Amino acid sequence: MKPITPQKRSLARYIAALFNRCPGWLASLHETLAEVQVLARSPSGAVYAFYIQLEEAVDKPTIEDLLEALVPGQRGVVVSATGQYTREALELAKERRVLTWSLSQLDYLVLAAELEMSAPLARAGLEIEVHKPLVVELEQKSNITGVFYL
Repeated sequence: MKPITPQKRSLARYIAALFNRCPGWLASLHETLAEVQVLARSPSGAVYAFYIQLEEAVDKPTIEDLLEALVPGQRGVVVSATGQYTREALELAKERRVLTWSLSQLDYLVLAAELEMSAPLARAGLEIEVHKPLVVELEQKSNITGVFYL
């Protein structure tokens, strides 16, 4: 079992801190002996689990491990510091709706935190609004009163 590197821990803390500066978002850091994970809840209630890969390209087994670790209802996001993903990993991620980020997507998070708004996060693929069903109110046609004979 490989211990968590200080760089990985620092990046995870940075991501969690940035999410906590965005209105309506709540992020927390979860560490085990071998892994560090950021959980972030959006204003819409969607929960994202962020996994960080620093050194090598993200491969298919990494995506499979992430999918295994997800709690039902969570959405996965893999952050690759190198920005490299194997073709098989990208295909599986697309099929299972896992977001694949490089450090350039973190720019949207930095921008959202600086502006204190969630809109830039939508550009990175995150759900930021509650989808409300369209409610059509029926307007009353007339208020006719009286006696009617049939």
